Amino acid sequence: MLDLGPTGSPGVDALVRAAESILKEPELKESLQFHRHVEELQAFRRSLEKQFRDSLRFYPRTALFQQLEGLLDQEFERFRGGGRRLESFLENSKNEDLKVGCQRVHQAVTELQALAARLRSQEESWKQEFGVGLGGELRFFVTQAIKGTIPYQQCAQILDKTLESCRQMEQAMSKVKPENDAVSETLDVCTVGLASMVRALQRASQSLRMQHTWEIEERLTELLEATDELAGAHRQLMNALYPAVICPKCASEQPGDRPVCAGCGARLPLPASSQLPPPPTPEARARFQAFAELDGKLHQLSNGEIEKTAIVAWIDQFRQRLLQGKRQMQADNQLDKRLKEAILGATEATESAMGNLKRALLEDLDLDDALDEVHQAEEKMDAARQLDLAHSTPNS
Repeated sequence: MLDLGPTGSPGVDALVRAAESILKEPELKESLQFHRHVEELQAFRRSLEKQFRDSLRFYPRTALFQQLEGLLDQEFERFRGGGRRLESFLENSKNEDLKVGCQRVHQAVTELQALAARLRSQEESWKQEFGVGLGGELRFFVTQAIKGTIPYQQCAQILDKTLESCRQMEQAMSKVKPENDAVSETLDVCTVGLASMVRALQRASQSLRMQHTWEIEERLTELLEATDELAGAHRQLMNALYPAVICPKCASEQPGDRPVCAGCGARLPLPASSQLPPPPTPEARARFQAFAELDGKLHQLSNGEIEKTAIVAWIDQFRQRLLQGKRQMQADNQLDKRLKEAILGATEATESAMGNLKRALLEDLDLDDALDEVHQAEEKMDAARQLDLAHSTPNS
């Protein structure tokens, strides 16, 4: 027996359970479609590795991250080795390959989760010190350049990219039509702050490229001050656009631009000044956790707190769970036919919507159509749930 505990990864845990059944009854190998488990595991490993690689490119090059990068290489090699042993089992049906493959994959996933926790902890510490989003990254690179731990030329290249982004932001802000006087006032403050930021970036980049050591620290310090000034103006603008709201479930104060509470996950009411129709009350109907979680991740993306690759990786894992649930549902012959069709239809609609959202993210397309499809899929899921509740109610 394998005697492996749960990892928290649905795909890996399902593979281990299937392997344990096959070790007891080898003839189940085909009926359990073990080859599909292995294929999905390999796809999961590739997606997970890409997610880690992409995220590491944006992390500061601290000693801890360099150390963790080496550990990640080690664990992904173990993961790949486990996958190869499982593929060998599909060809030769040797139980040793099945056992070793599962053990290596299980250990690799467990260690990767521990490494991910260390990364998140370090990232939170880093955010507290330098801030989030573009401002936090810029503040980190500037302070490292002042300390001499980042070459001047490298810092200049980073500032040039930031300058390009700021100019694009200036063009976008010039086309904005404020919805009220409060927004107009704070938008003017942001425009002035952004212009100061552009000038500070130009001066700092020039000093770094010319190696004017006598003025580099002064220019970089000016840039830090401009960054802080713009960050403060941005906070004022967001408060004017989205006044804070109180979560109806846990009573915590939340930014008005969030769809769900960061503390308890409940849907938040719209700010009093909003012209949009109010959402259903929390008592009316609870949301599916996955859709609420997606809203939260999209909010983080809009604030520059995460990259698109993080959402793409989350979508891949969610679609894997959907596929696993769909297979189990198709094999359930005890379920009411109408209910089964409703659940399978909602699952297929959700899988398709998530696939289109992933494509829109990867190809930098407008997300409106994809998000409309996601909302329609959520409605289908909710309709299936209501049907399930009706079937499970006594005397219904």
